[in-house]
Order: sequence, then structure tokens, then C-alpha cells
Amino acid sequence: MPTTTLPVRTAERSWAPDERTPASARAAVRRLLRAWGVDEETISDAVLLMSEVVTNAVVHAGSTIDTVVRLSAGHLRVEVTDGDPRPPVRCHPARTEENYRGIALVEAYAHDWGTDPAPSGTGKTVWWCQHVDA
Repeated sequence: MPTTTLPVRTAERSWAPDERTPASARAAVRRLLRAWGVDEETISDAVLLMSEVVTNAVVHAGSTIDTVVRLSAGHLRVEVTDGDPRPPVRCHPARTEENYRGIALVEAYAHDWGTDPAPSGTGKTVWWCQHVDA
């Protein structure tokens, strides 16, 4: 029986560093992954992580934010690039504090994650990967 290779799907978008951007990015990734037929659990996790990482970019970088969402067989990779070269820092907030949990959530929900220098040479790319049920 011949093996079928699923195509790699990629979507890219740039965002302004605006307080509305995290909500817009969440909605965009939800629509995109649903259109691609991704399972709802993976979508929920991707939406949460997109929100956290894009929020960090808005708050700390104040530059244009570029996102890339790539789906291949069993694998989702999301990249968020901003103009701040400083890597994200994992904080240890008090139980009653609502902020500073973004990277801890990425660590908890992503299969793998990391930070690379931005392709342009200015800034950084925070990326994460998730397994996708076929």
C-alpha cells in the first residue's frame, strides 16, 4: 500500500503591539486550526499559549509581532517573533498573583519550546511545538 504524505500547512501574520492583539491572535489561531481540522484539545492549548506569548511580546517588546503557524503530520509548531532580544524569563509568582505565569504555561502545555534569535537579526523568536492527533 502506498504511503500518503500530508502537506505541510503554514500561515504567517504580522500584528501591531496593541492591547487588542492577544485576543485577535487567539481568535485567528482558533479559526485557522479548526479550518485545518486540528482536534479541539490541541486548539485549546495552542490558543492559550498564543495568548501568553503574544501578550509577553506586546508588554515587553513593543514592536511588530510576527507569527508563524505550521502544521505537518502529527506536529504543530508556532513561532512568535518580536523586536526584543531578551529571552523570556520563567517567574515564580505568588499563588494570589495573576500575572507572570506565561512561560510556566508554555512549559506545561507544549511538547517542546525554546527561543532563537529573530531571522532578521533583531529580536527573538519564541516557539513551541505540540503533538496533534491525526
